[in-house]
Amino acid sequence: MFKKLRRYIPLVAITALGLQACLNDKGEVPVPDTDPTFCDSLGVTYSENIVPLVNNSCAVVGCHDANAPTTTGNFTNYTELAERANNGEITIQVFDLGTMPQAPIDPLTDAQKDTLRCWIEAGAPNN
Repeated sequence: MFKKLRRYIPLVAITALGLQACLNDKGEVPVPDTDPTFCDSLGVTYSENIVPLVNNSCAVVGCHDANAPTTTGNFTNYTELAERANNGEITIQVFDLGTMPQAPIDPLTDAQKDTLRCWIEAGAPNN
């Protein structure tokens, strides 16, 4: 029986190494909402993380693009996006109600939500 199990040893070793790479300096896997170091571990910036996310999921034609009415907001510019992030509107629509983004745009993945949440919790910096 051990001979059959031996073939799984490399898989287990690789999995363990992969998990180790995800550990923080305390030897724990950072978890959103329970680990204060989680957002630090992501290193979210507006220019590298938020702009691509917003351009693909929010600032699309007919939604929050440059032609959007004032009531919905133009998220192609930092000022309007940050204002709605800081006043709680994005948190309500994306996280609390789950109404954004709307079809036919794909829903945000958990990783995208984590990125957006961390940026908002940091005060929506223009970095």
